[in-house]
Amino acid sequence: MTHVTRWVRLALMLAVLFAGAAATGVFAPNANQVAAADPASCLDATEAQFLKLINNYRASKGLPALKASKSLNVASYKHSYDMGKRGYFAHNTPSPLPAGQSGPLPWDRMKDAGYGYSTSKAENIAAGQSTAEKVFNSWKNSAGHNANMLSTKFKVIGIGFAPVSGSKYGYYWTTKFGGYADGATTCS
Repeated sequence: MTHVTRWVRLALMLAVLFAGAAATGVFAPNANQVAAADPASCLDATEAQFLKLINNYRASKGLPALKASKSLNVASYKHSYDMGKRGYFAHNTPSPLPAGQSGPLPWDRMKDAGYGYSTSKAENIAAGQSTAEKVFNSWKNSAGHNANMLSTKFKVIGIGFAPVSGSKYGYYWTTKFGGYADGATTCS
């Protein structure tokens, strides 16, 4: 057996072992890897515009800029899209639970997307605004939403803008705020 043949056989054996391990979940990706591979983890042009608006606003108040968190972007986009697709507008996600019980909360969705840190957290939602400027101004003129945008407790933000054709409001927004910078930034 030649030296090259041995290497080829070894490479094939390793490929089979890795394929089997991947199929059984031994190499299952963690939440950060899933967030990094999810297209929702990257900001689109409209979401990037919102990030610029909020950070300019924060700078005008002497506050540090927020960094976009991939995991919070995923959680934000999924909630925005879900609201439009399933026809609701709420912080609690409706699910088929017995009467009187609510579905997942914003913190649950954040954790499910990989942001499970024990830190300050908040969520803003909006529907009907087709541009970053419109939703920014809407939240700026609402005491509770504005407080979230200007809070010194937050270091990262997730932004999810979802146009949903045929839905009640057409456009859905979610921003999620976190007090721990998880090291993830927007995609390049």
